Amino acid sequence: MAVYRDEVAVIKSRDLGESDKLVTLFGRKRGRFTVVAKGIRLAKSRKRGHLETFNLCRVSCAEGKNIDILVEAEEFFSLDSDQMSTEEFERVGLAGMVVDRFLAEGISYRRIFDLWKAYIQSEHSAETTGCFVVDVIYDLGFISPQKKSDIETMLEKGSDLSRLRKYVEKILNNI
Repeated sequence: MAVYRDEVAVIKSRDLGESDKLVTLFGRKRGRFTVVAKGIRLAKSRKRGHLETFNLCRVSCAEGKNIDILVEAEEFFSLDSDQMSTEEFERVGLAGMVVDRFLAEGISYRRIFDLWKAYIQSEHSAETTGCFVVDVIYDLGFISPQKKSDIETMLEKGSDLSRLRKYVEKILNNI
């Protein structure tokens, strides 16, 4: 069983059985991938706090037959959602949704990972969130340079993200 290590962001997770979770990670080397975190929902689990949504971690995983297994997790940046406003949390959620829904599984997106890491460690204003989202969908080829410029101009004028969110959902519905 081969073991690999990566620097990752936790994108989402869902319960699996009584004590496990399926965790979707976005790694610098491996791109977006899903692992099973065995026993993570147990009170005694040492990995539990490290794998909160949007945390940045260093992980070790073992290749499994059907799905890889999380072996170790060490958080190095934690997003304090208790200190965030509802609007800020919604903006981070939009950015996370874009990463989760637009990136293909198992393909390395180093530039987008670096953008994500810088974004998640910065302020989560409407402008920084909008710029992150626009950069990702532009880098992936979903919008033209002219459309990118138009959206950035809209964001600079202080527009909220509702129009951008609708545009992103429109793209997703057409994929």
